Amino acid sequence: MSRTVFLAFGVLFWLSYVVPAAHCDDPPSPHWETLFPSGARQGSTCILTIVGGHFDSWPVATWTDGPDLSLRALEGQDKKQDNDPSETEPETTKQPEVRQLEITVQPDARPGVRWLRLHDDSGVTSLRPFIVGTLPEVQEQEPNDSIAEPQKLDTSTVVVNGRLEKKADTDTFAIQLQRGQTLVAHLVANEILRSPMDGILQVSSTDGAILGQNHDSRGADPRLVFTAPSTDTFIVQCFAFPERASWNIAFDGGENYVYRLTLTTQGFVDHLYPPICDASQPTQVEPVGWNIPAGARRLQTAQLSPLEADEIFHSDLGNTALLRWVSFPVFVEPQDSQGRQPLICQPPCWVSGVIAEPEETDVYEFDLEKGKTVSFRVDARDAGSPLDAVLTFHDANGKQMERNDDVKQSRDSALAYGIKEEGRYRLEIFDLHRRGGKRYVYTIKASQGDPDFELTLGEKLFTIQAGGTIEIPVEVKRIDGFDGVIEVTATSLPPGVTATTALSEGKGDSAGKVTLKLTATSEEPRSSGAFRVVGTTTEPRALTREVRSEFRRLLPPVPHLWLTVHAEEEKPPASD
Repeated sequence: MSRTVFLAFGVLFWLSYVVPAAHCDDPPSPHWETLFPSGARQGSTCILTIVGGHFDSWPVATWTDGPDLSLRALEGQDKKQDNDPSETEPETTKQPEVRQLEITVQPDARPGVRWLRLHDDSGVTSLRPFIVGTLPEVQEQEPNDSIAEPQKLDTSTVVVNGRLEKKADTDTFAIQLQRGQTLVAHLVANEILRSPMDGILQVSSTDGAILGQNHDSRGADPRLVFTAPSTDTFIVQCFAFPERASWNIAFDGGENYVYRLTLTTQGFVDHLYPPICDASQPTQVEPVGWNIPAGARRLQTAQLSPLEADEIFHSDLGNTALLRWVSFPVFVEPQDSQGRQPLICQPPCWVSGVIAEPEETDVYEFDLEKGKTVSFRVDARDAGSPLDAVLTFHDANGKQMERNDDVKQSRDSALAYGIKEEGRYRLEIFDLHRRGGKRYVYTIKASQGDPDFELTLGEKLFTIQAGGTIEIPVEVKRIDGFDGVIEVTATSLPPGVTATTALSEGKGDSAGKVTLKLTATSEEPRSSGAFRVVGTTTEPRALTREVRSEFRRLLPPVPHLWLTVHAEEEKPPASD
């Protein structure tokens, strides 16, 4: 092999590992990385600065996921930052352009994670999360790098919008607490905002004695719960390692190390119990966390949207909590279940429980039919619980038939077993390390041949020329022998765009894939916008499923696809 060929193979090998693959929801132009600040309170208006990115033109059009948020690009933002060189200095010394947006959050805006996009004639940015809060908010102010020079906070309940802007940066805040008050310090950065940081929180006295610390409470984001031993001023510090570990063990920072730090002595929710509800009927759930006031200890809920999850909120609580909706009956283990008889359930169903004490084992029994395969899937660690679940499956005589700890890359467990004799079987769940506590909550889906389906797309962003037609292939995944007819269509389309309806039959080529056709009229050349792809069926039971994007494990799935409509190309004049 010649040296030239060898080098060429070497370059290709290096590129395959070092150069990241393009993502269908992250086009090169226009493009943004993150926003600062990354959230705002209900009833407020604030200026957002785009951190990183590229725009060929400015201002651009904007999109939000609801009418309770309004977003606009500020014109004239091609100005230089402070301390920029004069116009007479070389072009290479000029600072990057500053792109800014103004967002207005209505007083009744839905709290929680919301979604924003920017778009122009060339395309659309990726979706960016933006958090609507209910608590007072402040912005981090430098210098605040040390205990001797903290940023003083006027209240014990506040959200700080901050950024670890440089290497080894530490943000420090002074807060006054009364003896016996419980402070919840919760950092939102990596898990939701995609900040490339592995955060750490510390609470200390004003003389530097560390009184509490947390590193990874929910993924790479910390949460620290601290009860004040005396009435005094305490110091809260935030710093971070890089998200990706390297040989250099040191604190890190950068312009995209954006975070939201909630500090509160009021109600704060860790999770809802149960964390799942039957979508067919309203139900009550219990917020589990700290400082929960009496008026918020039982919440009446009903499904708010066709999605499979919603963020639930209450005016007396400082944050939202995720509630998942399911289409089968839900059996709930009482939280004071020690010493009870096993809970008898019948698949298809969901069960929800909590390993409330160390060494605890929860037991469920099922009457199962011969000749069918029963399967169980746990959702705990992937939903933010510290539980490292182990499942064991036993026959009527107590003999263990199956056991499972982890599945693939997940710390959650799952197992399946073919039933050879009809009878009552037992499922047990416990923590691998025999730990327990109120946060060790879990759900289990129990199935025994329950037909269902899912829809997926290879792309999430599409382009069409005004007056033209495009085809969108939709993959259909049929689960547990589902053979019903599925009607697939595109909904909520931009003005001037229409779509065909496709039928996925139970057999044949359409069973696994159908094609939608979208047509744009020439009268609406700039009607780009979000749309959805939905599938419905009535047999063997009524089901509606949407194409969704899973952004983070602690967030509801996002159904918003995007269609960019380009203006119709001008035809050359006819020759004589």
